[in-house]
Amino acid sequence: MSHGAKVTAVFRNGIFTPDEPVSLPEGTRVRLSLATVQNIEEDEELLKLERETKFFAEHQAQLQTLHPNQYVAIHNTQVVDSDSDEIQLILRIQADGDEEGILVIHVDDVPVKEYFVPSIRLERDA
Repeated sequence: MSHGAKVTAVFRNGIFTPDEPVSLPEGTRVRLSLATVQNIEEDEELLKLERETKFFAEHQAQLQTLHPNQYVAIHNTQVVDSDSDEIQLILRIQADGDEEGILVIHVDDVPVKEYFVPSIRLERDA
C-alpha cells in the first residue's frame, strides 16, 4: 500500500474491517481520517466534485477572461458548457443526460471558499 492510500471499511463492535485486504506489516501504525458515507458511490461523487472545485479555483483567473460573469459547467476538469443563465445551462446538462458529477459555478472575481463541516451519522445493521 502506498503512502496516502484511501481505504474503505466497516465499523462493527469497535473494530474497523477493511472492504479489501490491506498489505501492511503487522503492527504498522497508521493515521485514520474518518468520514461516514451511505455508500461508496456517494463518496466517489463527492471526491469528483472536490476535484472539479479545485480545478475551478486553480483556473479562476483564466476562466474570468474566457467566461466573464457567466456560469460554467465543469466535467472531468474541463469546461463543457457555459451560459449567462444558470437555469438554461442546467437544463442543457440535464437534456444531455449526464448531470452527475458536473459542477455548475458562477465565474467572478470572488475567491472560492472551502468549508469543512464535520458530520457523523451512525447506522446500525438491521
